[in-house]
Amino acid sequence: MDPGELTPEQAHRAMQVHLNCDVDVCRARRRARRTLVEARRMVLDERAIP
Repeated sequence: MDPGELTPEQAHRAMQVHLNCDVDVCRARRRARRTLVEARRMVLDERAIP
């Protein structure tokens, strides 16, 4: 289930809750990661960028 728009704080919490989820499968983790990257609170390794 896609959680919709998240604040960076909500995204951080979602990343913790979905720690064991795969970003390719879990929509919540994927949305949270995108939110944190857009907020410049997370930088992805080049290998993690599709």
